Amino acid sequence: RDAGGWGTGTAAMKAGGLQVPSAEIYNGVSWTSQPTTVSRNGCNGGGTVTAAIVGPGEPGPRLDCEEWNGTAWTEIANVTTLRATYGVTNQGTPTAFQIMGGSPPLERVETEQYNGTAWTEVGDLNFGRSICGSGGTIPSAIIYGGVYSSPPVSYLVTGATEVWNGSVWTETGDLATA
Repeated sequence: RDAGGWGTGTAAMKAGGLQVPSAEIYNGVSWTSQPTTVSRNGCNGGGTVTAAIVGPGEPGPRLDCEEWNGTAWTEIANVTTLRATYGVTNQGTPTAFQIMGGSPPLERVETEQYNGTAWTEVGDLNFGRSICGSGGTIPSAIIYGGVYSSPPVSYLVTGATEVWNGSVWTETGDLATA
C-alpha cells in the first residue's frame, strides 16, 4: 500500500509501504526484499533496478531521500522544500531526477531537480496538487490530475494537466475526467 514503483515487466522495483522500511526488486519471476533505511509510506521513486532514487514520504512532511546503487540504499541530499511525498511525482534517473507537487493540506507547486549531488528548485507548477500522475523526462515531462485542498480542508479532485519544456510548466488540455 502507498508504494512507488518503476521499471519493466522483467526488471521492476517498488519502494515504500505502510509504516515499514520496504523496497523490493522484481526479476520477471519473483520479488526480492531490499528494504530502505527508513519507513516511507506513500513515497515515489524512479530509475532502474540497479540505480534508483526514492523521495521523502510519510510520515511527513519530510526532506530526506535515498539512492539505490544496485546493492544498498544510502541517504542522499535532502530536497529543498519540506513536503510529504504522498502525491509528489517524479521521473528520471539518479543523476537526473525531478520531483514536484506535495501532500495535502500543503499542496506544493515547487519543482526540484537532482543532479547526482544536490537538489535545486527549477520552477513552479501553475497548480498545486498531490496524489497525481506524471511521466516523461527532465526536458519533457507531464503532470496530471490529483487532489488539492480548499479551506477548511476539504479535498477536491482536479483534472489539471501541465507539461514541462525544461524550464517552465504550461497548462494544457485537462483530463476529460478528474
